[in-house]
Amino acid sequence: MPSAPHIHERLQQLASLDPTFQAFGAAEHQYQLNPCLTIQDISAIESQYGIQLPEDYVWFLSQVGNGGAGPFYGLYALEDSVEVHTDFGSPMSLNTPFPLTQATLPDETLLSLLEEQLEAAQEAGDEDLETELYEQYQALLFPAEWANGYLHLCDYGCGISFFLVITGDDAGTVWENRAVDAAGLMPSTEFGNTVKLGFLEWYQLWLDQALANLGKMD
Repeated sequence: MPSAPHIHERLQQLASLDPTFQAFGAAEHQYQLNPCLTIQDISAIESQYGIQLPEDYVWFLSQVGNGGAGPFYGLYALEDSVEVHTDFGSPMSLNTPFPLTQATLPDETLLSLLEEQLEAAQEAGDEDLETELYEQYQALLFPAEWANGYLHLCDYGCGISFFLVITGDDAGTVWENRAVDAAGLMPSTEFGNTVKLGFLEWYQLWLDQALANLGKMD
């Protein structure tokens, strides 16, 4: 496990290489972390929601920072992660197991059928039917049974987000939510990895790539 000073040092390097925050998302977090939480703070949130957070994530929150600088538009603070809602995939229950263990797509045949029915309803000017079909379409993009057992970590933009599984067989791994693109949910491979990553591995890989990319720009 890296030391907290080492992570802070690498963030300072990023800030030095990108003083005007030109890298994607940097203007939002400006390479700054929020103050750490105490273990007592974290335990209180765990007790409130009936959850147990992954050890490396707890270490980060208590030793490095409670959100802020991180991939894309930056990390949510823990207190925001448990409350955040997005158009696709707001968890209904944090302590109900996340059901997936591999990349999963919505049913393409049903999606195509609903798209045809939506188009027909639009052409017919039937707003009530259009609303009903759209709700069915949204539910197919992100089935209700997927919406459990994870915390939002950060947003990529355009409805795409990343989350940390906290309950279920894949607890401790970082996943990507591309339901908005009808691409389903999948373990995060955004940084070129081919295996599932824990939170700290994912964060360090972001640091590695961010420094490498800014070094090329320099």
